Amino acid sequence: MALLLAASILAVAGIWWLPREEPLRRGEHLGRRVECLTPRGSVLEFGAFVWRSALPERGYFVVTIYDSERRHVVLAESPRLQVPSWTPTVALPREIYWEIRVFDVRGEALEWGAARAERR
Repeated sequence: MALLLAASILAVAGIWWLPREEPLRRGEHLGRRVECLTPRGSVLEFGAFVWRSALPERGYFVVTIYDSERRHVVLAESPRLQVPSWTPTVALPREIYWEIRVFDVRGEALEWGAARAERR
């Protein structure tokens, strides 16, 4: 009986020590945050919004531009993008806060980045 109990304990311990595949946590899939390149800081004009990030297979980017002081106010949002650049067609205020999010094929946000910019 003692031998059977010892074997059971070792079996359970062995299963517990086996490597387990843990689910991905938000922000871990691509291994880094999105780098917002331009516009950021003080700029002459906003122009194209450009960032650096990997894009998962069949994934997409979405840029959202907010009022700098009232971040709940969305000023513009891009369609689903396959390239790391987008130029909004709406007039923007002097100061903005913008975010870029990377989505997988299922529409789950994997990575994000953000920056502030102001026109001189």
